[in-house]
Amino acid sequence: MPPVSPLPLDPELKARWDTDGWCVVPGAIPPAELAAAQDAVHRYFPTPSEMAELGGAAAGQWHTWDAPWPEFPFHSARLNAVVLHDNVVDLAEAFLGTPDLACYMGIVTAKYACQASGYNQLLHADYPNHMLVVPRHELGYQQVEFFVYLTDVTTEDGATKFVSWQKTKDIPIERHTLNYVDYAALYDDSSDAAAPAGSVVAYRPDVYHRSTDHTDPARYRVMI
Repeated sequence: MPPVSPLPLDPELKARWDTDGWCVVPGAIPPAELAAAQDAVHRYFPTPSEMAELGGAAAGQWHTWDAPWPEFPFHSARLNAVVLHDNVVDLAEAFLGTPDLACYMGIVTAKYACQASGYNQLLHADYPNHMLVVPRHELGYQQVEFFVYLTDVTTEDGATKFVSWQKTKDIPIERHTLNYVDYAALYDDSSDAAAPAGSVVAYRPDVYHRSTDHTDPARYRVMI
């Protein structure tokens, strides 16, 4: 078989990653692999209707966003294939500017209506939970985090909100959580990462973002 061509990264998305610190790459996971992963997810999580029969998000192990989410490698070849998909690897290489990659974590999560996200609703940066040192932007030292959407994610599904790195780069790096009072303007100025299933949200671990809740029991958000 001929070698598979790398997934091309739109130069505008790469520029947004370089300047804002995050972007959305639509259509990164092909339909066949996406459908297989969506089917596999049902072995892990109830559908919204099944969740309603269980008593809603207040019942069971998914009553909070901090539930014990399944970790990579999963007991599912179809989900593992998404984490290590050629397109995901190609994107990581394109964003980081190097083929020398290491995957240090992978989890699959589901978000249901009225499922409290608690402190995650504060603008925060992920790096204290992911590394021992302060993030660097030089080639060879960067990290990229991905959300791989297995369902359509709209504002109504609790899409994560991000703030451009250009607006926060002067904040001391050790201030990894921002309060509502001192940083109200950033809360009002964030953009959400709404995108269809199969999309990949890429962001730097020093980019401020926050979780949002949703209340429609007919909807849920699943992502790796």
